[in-house]
Amino acid sequence: MKVQNMHLSDDTVPFDSREAQQVYHLARMKQLEEELNRLNILEHPHEIQAICKQIIAIKELLRKITPVT
Repeated sequence: MKVQNMHLSDDTVPFDSREAQQVYHLARMKQLEEELNRLNILEHPHEIQAICKQIIAIKELLRKITPVT
């Protein structure tokens, strides 16, 4: 099983609004978390590491685009 290395930046996907960015990134994070739940640490340590890095990057991006209320 090979995990895609996803480069995240504000211009990776064209968005109409911050809300659209949030929806996209939250869905991507959910997808990655589901994949993470299927992996075994003994059999897929590198894939787990790559997924965790992607989730961290998404969370950092969401912090930048989510307005503080």
